[in-house]
Amino acid sequence: EVISLCPVGDEPRLRQQLSRCRAQLHAAQLQMQRCSGELATCRSANDRPMSHIAARNGNVKALQWLSNHGEDMTERHEDLGDTALHMACWSNELHAARFICASKEAQEYANFADFRSWQDGKTAGHVAVERGHDKLVRWLFDPESSTAANAGGGCSLFVSDGNDRTPIDLTAPWRRVTMSDLVKEAMGGFDFDALDRSTPEKEAEALAAAKEAAAEAGVPNLEKAARVGNVLNECFEHLCEETLIRPTFVTDH
Repeated sequence: EVISLCPVGDEPRLRQQLSRCRAQLHAAQLQMQRCSGELATCRSANDRPMSHIAARNGNVKALQWLSNHGEDMTERHEDLGDTALHMACWSNELHAARFICASKEAQEYANFADFRSWQDGKTAGHVAVERGHDKLVRWLFDPESSTAANAGGGCSLFVSDGNDRTPIDLTAPWRRVTMSDLVKEAMGGFDFDALDRSTPEKEAEALAAAKEAAAEAGVPNLEKAARVGNVLNECFEHLCEETLIRPTFVTDH
């Protein structure tokens, strides 16, 4: 109701403030439960363990406090079966996910990161992929990440959910784009494909124009580029290659 009355444009800020207020309220509830010796039974309004709420909000300090006072970081929701790691992956909270996977409880399992929820059968990996959290996905499925000790080399790409879909099946369709179009995007519209190279003279002019545009974009090592294609390749390597996060088919290179 408060959000519906806020001025246009203030909604994201207000939602963030409300989220902080909820976290502070939960922290106060935790302190009260601790004082009465009932931390193990403390739950949110929708019956989630406090570790789930802290993970969803990315509150690593709260997770640390809960862990120090005996809360199990691998505890599942009683009805849904998901874990704090599912919640961290839903909200794209990488640091919370790291803490949970490094907890002593998670380390006791060979496959904690692949725990499936009882409602839809999704692992934390399914959740992160489905919501498009690229950095978190790379960490979860990296066999060298800190999930490796408890997930047999990272999350599995081949665990199916309740609809027989693996995390791979939930990825967005891979982009197909030409090298020249990627460079055009990076160079503010300079189009290598539009250069006239129909004669040797025009080829030389096109090469000079390409080198000039590339130099203005900060591309080095152009002295030895003898053809327009060489300049295009240098531009791609220096301006585009490291920006490709999602899987992408680069064509016409």
